[in-house]
Amino acid sequence: MPGKPAPIKKSPAKKAVVKAPEPAPEPKPAPVEAPPAETPAEAAPAKAVEGEAAAAAPAEAAPAEATPAAEESAPAAPAEAVVVEEPPKAPTPPPPALPTSTPLNVTVDDVNESSLTIKWQTPETIGDSGLDGYTVEYCKDGSTDWVVANKELIAVNRYCIQNLTAGDLLHVRVVAVNPGGRSEPGTLAGPVPIREIVDRPKVRMPRTLRSRYVKQVGEQINVVIPFLGKPKPVVSWLKDGQPVDSKRVNIRNSDKDSILFIRAAQREDSGVYEMTVKVDSFEDKATITLQIVELPGPPASVKLVDTWGFNAALEWTPPKDNGNTEIIGYTIQKADRKTGEWFTVLDHYHRLTATVSDLIMGNSYAFRVFAENKVGLSEMGTVTKAVATIQKTDIVYTPPEYPEHDFSEAPKFTTPLSNRAATVGYTTKLLCSVRGSPKPKIEWLKNQMIIGDDPKFRQIAQQGICSLEIRKPCSFDGGVYTCRAKNAQGEATVSCKLEVKPEINNSNSCREETVWFTNAFPVLCFISLAELHCIADIQINSVFTCTAQWKMWRFKIFSVIYFLAVCADQDNGNPPTPILNKDPGLNLMYVGETVTFTCKVSVSSGWTYVWYKDGNELTTTEEINRIRLDLSDRGHYSCKAIRGAITTDRSNVMPLNVLEIPVPVLSRGTRWSDVFPTENVKFSCKMQDSLSWTYTWYRDGQVIQPDNTVSFDPDKATLSISSASDSHAGQYMCKGFLSSRSVNSSFSSGLDLTVYDKKPNINLSQDPEYKEMFIGEQVSFTCGIKVSSGWEYEWYRDSTLLTETSNKYLINSVGKTDSGSYTCKAKRGSDKFFHTDSSQAIHLQIEEIPVPVLRRGTRWSDVFPTENVKFSCKMQGSLSWTYTWSRDGQVIQPDNTVSFDPDKATLSISSASDSHAGQYTCKGFLSNRSVNSRFSSGLDLTVYDKKPSVTLTQDPEYKVMFTGEQVSFTCGINVSSGWKYEWYRDSTSLAETSNKYLINSVGKTDSGSYTCKAKRGSGKFFHTDSSPFKDLEFKERPKAIILALTGWSEVFSTDSLVLKCQVEESQDAWNYTWFKAGEPIILQASEKHTATPQNDPEQSAYTCRGIRTGRPSYSEESSSFTTKNLLLKRRLLLSISGCLFFGIIAVFIGCIVLRVIRKPVDDYEKPEEAELFLTMAQLKDRSDTPSPLVAYITDENLKAPSQAGDENDTTCNESAPITSEDQAVTTESLDKEENNAAMVSFKQ
Repeated sequence: MPGKPAPIKKSPAKKAVVKAPEPAPEPKPAPVEAPPAETPAEAAPAKAVEGEAAAAAPAEAAPAEATPAAEESAPAAPAEAVVVEEPPKAPTPPPPALPTSTPLNVTVDDVNESSLTIKWQTPETIGDSGLDGYTVEYCKDGSTDWVVANKELIAVNRYCIQNLTAGDLLHVRVVAVNPGGRSEPGTLAGPVPIREIVDRPKVRMPRTLRSRYVKQVGEQINVVIPFLGKPKPVVSWLKDGQPVDSKRVNIRNSDKDSILFIRAAQREDSGVYEMTVKVDSFEDKATITLQIVELPGPPASVKLVDTWGFNAALEWTPPKDNGNTEIIGYTIQKADRKTGEWFTVLDHYHRLTATVSDLIMGNSYAFRVFAENKVGLSEMGTVTKAVATIQKTDIVYTPPEYPEHDFSEAPKFTTPLSNRAATVGYTTKLLCSVRGSPKPKIEWLKNQMIIGDDPKFRQIAQQGICSLEIRKPCSFDGGVYTCRAKNAQGEATVSCKLEVKPEINNSNSCREETVWFTNAFPVLCFISLAELHCIADIQINSVFTCTAQWKMWRFKIFSVIYFLAVCADQDNGNPPTPILNKDPGLNLMYVGETVTFTCKVSVSSGWTYVWYKDGNELTTTEEINRIRLDLSDRGHYSCKAIRGAITTDRSNVMPLNVLEIPVPVLSRGTRWSDVFPTENVKFSCKMQDSLSWTYTWYRDGQVIQPDNTVSFDPDKATLSISSASDSHAGQYMCKGFLSSRSVNSSFSSGLDLTVYDKKPNINLSQDPEYKEMFIGEQVSFTCGIKVSSGWEYEWYRDSTLLTETSNKYLINSVGKTDSGSYTCKAKRGSDKFFHTDSSQAIHLQIEEIPVPVLRRGTRWSDVFPTENVKFSCKMQGSLSWTYTWSRDGQVIQPDNTVSFDPDKATLSISSASDSHAGQYTCKGFLSNRSVNSRFSSGLDLTVYDKKPSVTLTQDPEYKVMFTGEQVSFTCGINVSSGWKYEWYRDSTSLAETSNKYLINSVGKTDSGSYTCKAKRGSGKFFHTDSSPFKDLEFKERPKAIILALTGWSEVFSTDSLVLKCQVEESQDAWNYTWFKAGEPIILQASEKHTATPQNDPEQSAYTCRGIRTGRPSYSEESSSFTTKNLLLKRRLLLSISGCLFFGIIAVFIGCIVLRVIRKPVDDYEKPEEAELFLTMAQLKDRSDTPSPLVAYITDENLKAPSQAGDENDTTCNESAPITSEDQAVTTESLDKEENNAAMVSFKQ
C-alpha cells in the first residue's frame, strides 16, 4: 500500500485570511463609574444577534461587548485590575525558502478517449520548506500554451486529466510547489495520443509452459498461448532474439490467442521463444524455453582399468552428444568371449567408474557401456578394446629332484632256448627271455642264417619274452635256431636244436583235408612228396575224403602225375584271397563281450593263417579267432593264409570298435534337488550312445517299483513322480542293460532328492523403499524365496496379472497408472506347475512431482539498499527436499550477501543492492533420488537506488492547539509497503507504531517538536531517515463562568433569576450555549438566561459554554449553577425580614429602657460612645455601613454554609448578585425555619 504523500502547506494567502483575527487589541482602561446593572443585561442579546449576522465583524467588537460585564463586576471586586498583555516579541526571520527538485519518473498510468492518468515519484530533494503540492500542466503537440489541469495543488502522486478530446496528442508535465516557488518540471518522455484503449495487453501464460517445455525429436509441437488486449494486439515472435524461421515454425494469431506449430521437431528448434503482445505503446511479453531432446550417443570411450581376482574395473567418459538433455545414468553389460551373449550387470548407474564383480574364473570378458538420458538408452554401446581374463588359480607343484639312475645294461638272456623235437605238420614255438637297456633288438637265425620276413616263421618280442613260431614245419625245417639280442651296450645269443620228425600213423588211414572246388575242378597240392599216399575221389562241387590205403596203389602213378601237373599250374597262377567274417557283426562292442573272426579261403585246405590288427601280426594262426574283448582289442583286423610256399593276399579289413561299458548319466528333469509337497519330479537316465538301453532305478539302494505316484516311460529312461511326499526323499541312481546282449552298466552317480514338509514362504521387497514415489522415478520389486531354485514368478497389481516372469519387476519410469497394491507368487515346473502362496502386499503410491511454492519472507516486493530480503521455497509433503535458486534464469551461488540455510529452502540477502534485482524462481530436488521438480512461479524483486523519503503531515495544520482539541500526525512513505513507524516528541520515543499519531485531547504535555521515521523487517530492521520536524504549541482553553444578575434587593420585587455567561480573560466576541442538567437548552444563543419557577420547577443545575467562529472555537464549560424553589425563597426571605425588623424594634426599645433604668457612670469611666443609630443620609454616604440583612446572614450560625460561597469566589452583600446555589445551612435549620415560616437567604 503506498505511503502518504509529502506534507502539504497552505498557501500564504490563505494563512493570512485565517490568522487575521488572532492579534489581540490593546486593553482599554477600566471605567470610572459602573453603568446600571440593567444596561449590560439588555444590551447583550442585541450584540449577540449582531455577531451572528456578521461573521466577519472587526476584532475590536469583542472587547466592547465585554466592557459592561467588566464594569458590572467592578463594584464587587474593586481591588482587581484588568490584566494588560505584553506585546509578543518579533520572531526570528526564517531562512529563505528554496524550491524542490524535479518530480521523478513521470509516466502514463492509463488513457482513454476522454481522460489521461499520469503518475510520478516524489522529488529527490524537498528541503526544509517542505512540499505544498503539485501542479499538472498539459499542452497539445505543436503548441506552447500550457494549460493547468488542477485548480488547486494536489498532494498525491497521481492525477487524472479529464474532459480531453479524442485524437489529441498531448505533452504533460508536473511541477512541485512549495514556499520557495515552482520546481523544474518533470515531463513525459513523449506525447500521448488520446484515444480509447479498452484493455491493456496481457499474456496469460499456461502453467505447463511456464517451465521448460521438453519434446522429443520428431514429435509435433502445438503451443497455444491466450492473451488479452483491445483493440486487437499486434503479436510478434522471436527465437533467441532473432525472428523465427517461417519455414520451420508456423505462427497463427487470432484476437484471443497465438499458436506456435512445428510439424516435426528437430534439435535446432530448441531455444527461447519470446512472444510480444503490443497495443500502441503498451506491451506485454512472455517467454517459452523449448527443449528438443533425443537419445544420447554412446560414451566417448570405455577403458578397462584393472583386473584382479574375480573383479574388473572400468572407466569411461561422457558421450559427446547428450541428446540435448542431461545424462541421468549408464548401463554396463558384460559378455563372455566363449558365448558372446551380453548380460546387464549395472543399470541406471550415475558414476563414470564402475567395478564389475562375480566374474567366473577361466573366462575372458568384454564390456560395453550405454548412456541414458530422459529419452532412453543410447542406440549403441561403447565396447572396451581390452579383454578381462580371469586367470585360474595356479597350483604349482615342484617334484623332488632325484639323481637319475643309469639303467643301461647289455642284453642278457634270463631264460635260454631249449632243444626241441617237432612233428611234421604241427606248429611249434621256441621261447626265451632277455633283458637289457635300452631295449635290445631281437633277431632269429636258422643254421646261422637270418630268418628275416619269411612268412613261415612268426617272430614276437613282448615284455622281454621272445618267441619264434614255426607254422606246420616239414622235415627240412629242422636245424639249429639262434636268438640274438643287441643294443648299444652289447649283444647276447642263445641257441637250440630243433628236430622235425615225420608223423607216426598207426591206423593206416590218411588225415582228412577239405578242399573247396573252384572253377569246376579241384586243386590239391601236397606240401611234401612223401605224403603222396592219399588219392582223392574227384567230385565236382562236393567234398571228398581219403580212401583207405589199400585203394591208393591203383591210382598211385596217375595221382602223382596229375598232382604235379596241377601244382605246377597253381604255382604259376594267382593264389586265392581269404574272406574275413565277424560274429556278431556289430560295429560297436563293449569290454567283456566276445567276438569271433573267421578267416576263410575258398579253395583247398591245409592253410595256416596269419592274423593282423592295425597292420601288426598277431600270434593266432587258427582259422577262427575268438576274442573276449578288452580296450586293447580295438582296431582293424585282417588275415592271410599260408600253405607251403604259397601265401595268399590279405583279406578284407574288418574294423572292431571296443568301448568301455558306459556309465549312465542321471539327470533331473528340473534344475532343483529339493521339492515341496504335491510338486512333480522327473529324473532321466541316459547312456552316451544310440543303443536301445533299458534301465533299472534305485532309491537308497532299493529297486523302485511303479505305483500311484511313480511311473516310467517304456524303456524306463525317465522316472516321474506326480505328487512328491516325504516317502520320495532319498538318493536316486540308475543302471542300464542291453536285453539282447549280456551287457550291464555300472550304477550312475547318485542324485539326492529333498522333500520339504510345507510350501515355501515368499517375500516381496521394494527398492527403494519409499512409500511415496514421484512420476519418472525408478522402482523395482524383488520377489524372493530363500529355498530351492528354478522359480518363475507371477506379478500382480491390484489382482491384475502382469507380464513379468523374473524375480524382479522393474519400473524404469513410474506413472500414475503404476499406483496400486503389488503382490507376487512363484511357480516352477513344465507340464504341471507348482505354485506358492502369494506374498504380502506392498502399496505403491505415485504422485505428481509437486511444484515448489515460492514465498517472500516479507510482504513487499521492492526493497532499498542495505535492506535484508528473504525468500522461502517449500514443497508439499514431509520429504527432505533440497532447492536450487535462480535469478532471471541464472543459478544463484552464495556470496558475502547471499546465503542459504542447510537445505537451501530459504534464500537470505543480508544487504540488498542493484545486482540482486530480478525475478527469482526455485526448483526442488531430492539428493538421494533422481527427482527434480519444475521451477516455481517467479517473484520479482525491485531494488531502489536510495532510501525512501519520509513526510510528516499534521491535521489540522495549526501551530497552536487548545485544551481538548484533537490533532493527528501522519507519517507517509510514497513507495513500497510493510512499514512500521517510530514517533518522537522532542527526541523522546512514543509508543505509537502505526503511520498515524492521534492526540484526542491536546494537553500541556503534548507540546513539542514531532518527527517520525519508518522501519520494516523482522530480525534486522531497515530504518529510513527521520522526517522533517513539526512543532506543536499548547494553550489553555479559556473558561466560561456563570454570574447571577438578580441582586438581593430584587428579591422582594420578582420571582425570576437572571444568569449571565461570560468567558474569562478573553477579549474575543463569543456566542454562548446553555445547558440544563447536561442537556442543551434550545434557545437563541445568548449570554443571558432567565430561570423562573415555571420553566425550572425542579431547580436544575445550569452550565454554559462560549462558542465562536475563530480559534478557539469554543471555551471550557463553566461550573454548574444550581437553583432552588424561587417562590419559597421569596416567602422565606420576607418572613426573615419581618422577624429582623421586629427584632430590631425590640432591641431598640430595650436599649431605651436600659438607658433609662441604668445608673449612669462617671464621665471618665465612660467609653467613647458611638452612635448606634445613623440617619439614612449618613448610611448613604458611608460605604462600610452593614446591612441588617447582611448582619443576619453573616451570623455565626450561618458561617459554615458560607464556605460554599467562598469557593465560588463571591462576596455576600446587598448589592452583589447571587453567584452560587442557594441552600440551607443545614438540613435541621432548613426544616426548622420552614416550620417557623422563616426566610432562608441566598448565599454566595
